[in-house]
Amino acid sequence: MRLIAYSCLISLTLGLACAPKPDSGDSHETTTTGSGDPHEATTTDSIEPTPCEGAATPIDATAIAYPIATDLPDCSDYESGTGCWDGPPDGSVLVHLTDRTYTCDPAAEYEQCGTWVLSFAIPAEYQAPGLYHLTGPAIRGSAVKFPEPAPDGQCEVASELLDATLEITAIDDTGVTGRLCHVQSPLFAGAGIDVEGSFSAPLCD
Repeated sequence: MRLIAYSCLISLTLGLACAPKPDSGDSHETTTTGSGDPHEATTTDSIEPTPCEGAATPIDATAIAYPIATDLPDCSDYESGTGCWDGPPDGSVLVHLTDRTYTCDPAAEYEQCGTWVLSFAIPAEYQAPGLYHLTGPAIRGSAVKFPEPAPDGQCEVASELLDATLEITAIDDTGVTGRLCHVQSPLFAGAGIDVEGSFSAPLCD
């Protein structure tokens, strides 16, 4: 498996950010202009995942996974601005579910306005079948919604930490297979986006 260099170009393309960590405040939800990185949100309590029940139907979304290798130094000062990396650690697998059509080309450009992305990064030590809660600390998930552009052409980003159970059923050099259940996402629910069900995300090489 070849690791791609995770640069600012790729993170912006995927709807993430190279900016400092936002203040999580008293809520999991953040709203930013441009690109927000809800992977950076923190929680103080670990929630025990609730097992999924019954048969799962496939989520109506494109699924794709990217191996992570950063070409930026770690961020040690969140006030320093851009130019550093405080995203998923090296060796992680970043999974995206989206209504876009993603490819494995790191230079590909995507239309963001009017789309949505659910994403979570699986660190190397958790790349095994099992149950995880997406509020962390092992794996953190995010829900990102890009509304239609405003009259000035700008597209604001609404994002939140995703409250859901992730069940990984298989993960290897070919991809990640699993399901999401017990999803609590005011952002997605308000937009009529259903992300409960199974997925199979091929891994880019």
